[in-house]
Amino acid sequence: MDIIEIMKNRIEEKSRELFMRYGFKAITMDEIAAHLGISKKTIYHFFSDKKELVNLIVDNQLTILMDDLLLIQNSFDPVNEVLHHLESVETLLNSISPHFLFEMERYYPEAYKNFLNYKQEFLLKAIKDNLEKGIQEGYYREQINVDILAHYRLEAIFMAFEQKIFPVSKFHLYKVMEEIAFNFLYGIVTEKGKILIEDFIAKQENMQPI
Repeated sequence: MDIIEIMKNRIEEKSRELFMRYGFKAITMDEIAAHLGISKKTIYHFFSDKKELVNLIVDNQLTILMDDLLLIQNSFDPVNEVLHHLESVETLLNSISPHFLFEMERYYPEAYKNFLNYKQEFLLKAIKDNLEKGIQEGYYREQINVDILAHYRLEAIFMAFEQKIFPVSKFHLYKVMEEIAFNFLYGIVTEKGKILIEDFIAKQENMQPI
């Protein structure tokens, strides 16, 4: 990797960190340059404007999320797939601004369009596949309506970002996601699936420092 590629990657990584933590609106190109100890002119050598930078960062983050989920899908049973996916995004959720999605929708429509494609196509299909596999393998109740519950689960995930419902002053984003996920699973599992949830919880408790 040459010095030009290294600099471009540094800009992307620092911008992602700042956008995730503080939101898109709060962070300017001047602030990104200051955090990196470079001139704003250097950033514009690689990116024509802030919109291009945001679009790239969102696209890259969505690719990471998709790759991670596909890996988890191929590694676990349906119940543990949900639980380990939640666990895998804990660091992200602990560092992301609750205004992230709202600001993306309002100020960066191209990035938000790509996010919606990820949400409504990739993620919805992943949830449906999980539900169908769970039924087939006896972890989820046969009576559940896959289509309805897939849409319900999808919207419940992103409801955690709604500040009118879960204001950051009162609720922790990851804890909201965790509570929603566990209650969703308990509502659809068989006794066989319930054992997996309880095993997961027991392992997590054993990992807690004394």
